[in-house]
Amino acid sequence: MNAMTQQRLDLENVRYRGTAGVSQNRSCGFRPAFMDAQTRTVYLSRFTDGRLAPFHILDGLPDELVLARNPGGRGVIVKASIVSGFIREGLFYRRDEATAHAATMLEAESADDENGSSLDADAKPGRLERVFLRASITGLLTSLAASAIVLAIG
Repeated sequence: MNAMTQQRLDLENVRYRGTAGVSQNRSCGFRPAFMDAQTRTVYLSRFTDGRLAPFHILDGLPDELVLARNPGGRGVIVKASIVSGFIREGLFYRRDEATAHAATMLEAESADDENGSSLDADAKPGRLERVFLRASITGLLTSLAASAIVLAIG
């Protein structure tokens, strides 16, 4: 497994573009986070000064996880066991899991709409959130197709 770098985070964002697996995904209550796969410890994404970051950034990870920092103190390489993902309601989701969970939530919402759910209108996601979730499903299918092509070529 390769060490986590900002370049790897950028590639993950490209791979999951159009899905709930992107760093800027705030729909459905997801917050960018990292998990150390060795210890199962989860860390919310933070800036160097400790403020919560709205996207994945290596700067705020603890020193014991950071293998290299640039002269300005920004994390540039962290342990290979670090996985990017999201926290939602106390649970860690890898990027692919966040995408799948968002799709499941969309399906449940669609079923509620068809069945005349008694949910308060304020409790339902807005139109933009529904559009984002539909785009997430499309992006997931695109990512799966691209992965299949890469595997077939390789």
